[in-house]
Amino acid sequence: MGAISPRVFAPDPDGDNSYPIVCYTWLLCHASYDSAKTQVLKGVINYGLGLEMVKAHVEAAGNDAAARWQEMARILSEPTSPADLL
Repeated sequence: MGAISPRVFAPDPDGDNSYPIVCYTWLLCHASYDSAKTQVLKGVINYGLGLEMVKAHVEAAGNDAAARWQEMARILSEPTSPADLL
């Protein structure tokens, strides 16, 4: 996999009721944290992407815990938008 460029352009959404500001948020995370820091990081991610959306997406990876953790790691290691989780 090549390097991911943080330079992204997103146009303002169309429509009379659209909110005209679109931006991305980046998380730079370590590979592992102690339990307390892990809980805080999970809170930040759940707030930013939506707990139910992330949960549904990770659960869709299958019943295997390893597959779910792999998908969660992918979400954390790549730029991920809510649209990516639908």
